Amino acid sequence: MKPFYLLIFCTLLSSVIFAQKSNVQAAWRALSDYEATMIEAPDLNYLTTANDKIKPALTHETTGKQYKTFVYKFLIDYYFHKYYFNLEQKKGGELELAYNNVNSDYILSSAENLGKLYDLEPTYIPKLLQQAKDQSYLSEDEIKIINAVNSIYNELNNFSVSKYKANNYIDASNIYFNIGIYKQKTQNLLDSTSFQNALICAQKANDNKKIVFYALNLIEKKIAKNTTYIGLTNAYLDLKDTANALLTLKQSVKLYSNDYFLLNKYITLSTAKNKNDELLRELETSYNNSPNNKFLNVAIGDLYYSKISNITSESATVVPAYEAQFTKAETYYLNASKIKVDNEDINHITNYNLGVLYYNFGALLYNLSITKSVKVKPTAQQIEFEKRSSVLYQKAIPFFEAALTIHTDDTNSMLALQKLYYLVNNQPKGIEMTNKLKVYQKK
Repeated sequence: MKPFYLLIFCTLLSSVIFAQKSNVQAAWRALSDYEATMIEAPDLNYLTTANDKIKPALTHETTGKQYKTFVYKFLIDYYFHKYYFNLEQKKGGELELAYNNVNSDYILSSAENLGKLYDLEPTYIPKLLQQAKDQSYLSEDEIKIINAVNSIYNELNNFSVSKYKANNYIDASNIYFNIGIYKQKTQNLLDSTSFQNALICAQKANDNKKIVFYALNLIEKKIAKNTTYIGLTNAYLDLKDTANALLTLKQSVKLYSNDYFLLNKYITLSTAKNKNDELLRELETSYNNSPNNKFLNVAIGDLYYSKISNITSESATVVPAYEAQFTKAETYYLNASKIKVDNEDINHITNYNLGVLYYNFGALLYNLSITKSVKVKPTAQQIEFEKRSSVLYQKAIPFFEAALTIHTDDTNSMLALQKLYYLVNNQPKGIEMTNKLKVYQKK
């Protein structure tokens, strides 16, 4: 009886395969019938029949692996697109409006199936294109295929532009992404512009899940930029996925150690998650390999300064701990100040941070030097603190001045200098800075 069951199974299997091959043939006939009506009065019934027949064949284990199946499906979807687009055009109005109003699903499906055709038979379309270029003989059906292939890319581009201009960023992002896939499949080109545009549109739409998808695609294809990592980090944070946000920043600072924005964002997030020590070890390892990297020096200085910020008590007992972190921050900031780079922002930040470092330590020591009463004689330690605070104030001034020279509208540096000039008894400079501030505060 087993051979009998096997015979039944084989018979059924053959019937299914035959049925799917018949569907493909029926789809081709209906497609040909539709093409015969296209010029005068396109009969959509033929196209619908062709689509109904081809659908089950797409996923069958035999016909779903035959490139001809996808030739027909790609043409069917292309013709659907042209049919509905022509209807939209007949309503009048600008071409862009027609592209924006018509559904892009058919042209996207056509491009997708053309890609599957390339996967199954990579040489089929290129051979036809070469024959057309050489003006070799092509059948009528082959000419229709070539015309559709050549048209799809232009149609996708027209869709992307119209959707973008209409602020339909979700559709635009999807189309740009598919243009990138299309060119990769059909021309073996890595179209970084289209993939980047897909991400930009997703960001304009504030669609964080799409931002993650498109950014990861850029990273995987090795065409990401520093802004890709920034966008990906922000998307993860908006999705409350701090773990992946930190991981993204960790990867990005290794690739873009000259990007202070990324470094600073990594520091801020690591501080919030109490991962400063781990981050400090990473950055100091990077520093050992690149000691002349100004951005790394500033970032490490920032980390040591953040440790100072955690020392909140204004008791003399905190001075040694404060000074230990201060000295490390000062070392890295001073290293950075000696490294010349053509970047105004990092040069400004370096000078400003050094000014703040000296000013804050000077303010701490000055506050500790003040006696609780005028009748109480200051201790030797308090007298020393007052002297040291004056030295630190003097040290802060040139760095704030340098920061103000770089960014002349930096009111924070102006305010710091105004106070410092008076603290070191430089009345003329104090008055000058006061007047300067009045001018900027009126703007």
